[in-house]
Formats: sequence, C-alpha cells, structure tokens
Amino acid sequence: MGRGALRLLLRRRERQQGLRPGAAGEADPHLLVASGHSRGRYRAETSQGRTDAFRTRNGRRSGRRRRRSSPTGKLPKGIKVRGLRFRAPPRACKDLTMLRTLDNRQTRETLRQAVDRHVPATLTFRQENHWATLHSRVLAMTEACVLLELPAPEAGVVLPRPRVGDDLGVSFKLKHYKHMFASPVRSIEQMNYEGVQIEAVYAACPGSLQRLQRRAYNRVTVPEGRIVRAAFWLGSKEDEPSGTSPENPVWSGRIVDLSAGGFQARIEGDAAAALEEGALVGVRLAFGPARETVYVDAQFRHVQIEGEIAVMGFQFVGLAYGPEGRHAIDLIAAKVAEFQSLAGQEAS
Repeated sequence: MGRGALRLLLRRRERQQGLRPGAAGEADPHLLVASGHSRGRYRAETSQGRTDAFRTRNGRRSGRRRRRSSPTGKLPKGIKVRGLRFRAPPRACKDLTMLRTLDNRQTRETLRQAVDRHVPATLTFRQENHWATLHSRVLAMTEACVLLELPAPEAGVVLPRPRVGDDLGVSFKLKHYKHMFASPVRSIEQMNYEGVQIEAVYAACPGSLQRLQRRAYNRVTVPEGRIVRAAFWLGSKEDEPSGTSPENPVWSGRIVDLSAGGFQARIEGDAAAALEEGALVGVRLAFGPARETVYVDAQFRHVQIEGEIAVMGFQFVGLAYGPEGRHAIDLIAAKVAEFQSLAGQEAS
C-alpha cells in the first residue's frame, strides 16, 4: 500500500472513530509499516512515529523506544525498508508459442462457433499411397459427432471419398487461428439440408483441438547464419531409404523460406525432373547445428530453375495426425515465430 493510500485510510478511521487528527496511530496500533530488522529485532512504525522493538528469541520484549512524532500527524517522509529490494513487475514478454491444445470445454465452444458460421473446412485423408484433400463446411455438431459436408461431384470428375473407419484430418479457420483435429469417420449419408440434397460425413467429435496462429502460415526467409536443411524421397515419411541409390534416390538441399504450410529449398541434381506436380514425398527437416529433426509428408507444388539449381516448393500434408504430426507442427511453428522475430528486429 502506498503512502497516499495509507494516509487516506488513517483519516477515514479518524472520522469514523471521532478521533483528533493524527491520533489514528494511537487508536489502532495494528496499522504498521515495516521499517527493517537488526540482529533478531523487528521494528514497526505507526503513523505517530512510535517504534516498538521486540526480541525474537524466547518471544520476550526487550524494550520500547519513542521517537518524535510528525507535527502534522502524517507519515514521516522517506520511510525505507532495510534489507529489501522493491522491483517493478516484469513486462509481459512477447509470446512466441503459436500452437496450443484446447481442452474439451474450449474445443466444444470453438466447434459451436464454427457451426454457427458454417465455416469452410479442409478434409484430409490417406488413400492407398497418397493423400486426398476435399473442401467442406462445418454444418452441425452433436454430443458424439461433427457433421461435415462433402463436395458435390462434378461432371467427368471423380472425387475421392473417405470410407467409414478412415482417420479424417479436419482443419478450419476461425478468427485469427487455424484449428485442426483428426478423428475417425463414423458414417457417410445422403441427407436433405436446408432444402438441398447433399452428402455428408459424420466424424467423431474430438476431445481436443490444435489451435495454430494464422501468422504461422506467413512465409518467412531463413535468416543469415541459420541453417535449415531438407532431405526428401519418393513416398511417405515412413519410406525413408536406408541409403541413396539410383532406384531409391534421396535429394537434399538448403531451405530458403519456411512456414507452417510448407517450404522452398534450393536443390541440386535431377529432383525437379523426377517429380511431378502433386507427388507425395517424405521429408526430413533438420534445424541448425543441434540438428533438431522432424519427419513430415509433403506434396511437390512448383519449381523455378536458376542455372543448375532448382528452387522447389513443397506443401505439408497430414500434420494433424497423431503425436508425431503435432510435434512436427509445434517445432515448425516455433521456428517460424523465431525467424519472424529476428526479421522484425533487423527491420527496426
């Protein structure tokens, strides 16, 4: 409590008890201000300036000494506490944690908001040796399931469809965050929704959501002095060859820029000629000299040839699946936040 606040409290008690100004210290000796300690003795000052000294050993009182009180009845100026240091509370530092796990209550509240807005969603699932992606909407939610719309088939186009029992990855954007979860498909049904015949999938209601800040998807250049390398091969992350060979090649290069959605890397060799757009590759990302490593699946998206170097772009897929995928997106998002912070410091 500050001096001004304590002074107001004393005056208020004086008025309530009908005391003369400055007598509150006599009427209420419990309003004390610590003034320090010395060799087992503790002192306390009242607003009248009295000091009572007590010996801590055996609980015996050693004596009482009076000091001249302030003529105005106010607190003496310059009250100090010896042996203590007062520090201002530390300023809140910038939170670089981009990925958080929502509990069951937060998850259900977030899903209710998504249902109210019918937010667009992306569905991801495995089909044989590749990942399939569909655009959807969050339509409804029950205690056990989330209802998701499947896109209508187009003329001459065969769209992939999940099957009952498949693990379905679901992601959607809400406010400043992207939310992700994976749950099994319970059923797929034809239904009439708001007067329109649609096909919908019932996915088990998740117990938790992964909430990722959307700025994690802003691509950031790897700062100078930081090394991030990528090695990739045909197939999924589980198909890493034990060694490179013409039959099972492994390409590698230095990452140019990174986000939670994918990366670009400078690659030497014939990787650009060996991959078609949309090809699935397994990727090993290694960060810095400590070699923090994660394995992810990605799809090849584009290439730009610069002399003998190919700058190749990849998109991450399946990061919502299992603890390994969540660990990967957590580390990638943390590195993106770190690089964005360094870029902001250099700009300032």
